[in-house]
Amino acid sequence: VEVSGGGRPILDPNEVEVRMDPATRFYNRDDKVYDPCVATLTTHRVLWAAENNNIRLAASLELVSAVTDKSGFMKTPKLRLELAGDQRSYVTIGFPKGGKNEFLKA
Repeated sequence: VEVSGGGRPILDPNEVEVRMDPATRFYNRDDKVYDPCVATLTTHRVLWAAENNNIRLAASLELVSAVTDKSGFMKTPKLRLELAGDQRSYVTIGFPKGGKNEFLKA
């Protein structure tokens, strides 16, 4: 994922940013990998950019087969994105400062 000088992702032609949440956590399955990171939802992809290093990841929305709310009582609100129809292949976005519902609605 390429970024501009201001740190925002460079979008593909005809791609539009729908929502950006600057204080999220990225999990590979259930293992926290990047905290904090910026999660950006576009019309074509979900993008993650770790704030403490130059790690940038993206997943095409075509690969996301299901989104599950994984929030629990007294836990960080989370969304699980199942990839390519495989329940064992997923990433999770944590929203420790809120924004999960808005991200889901977008």
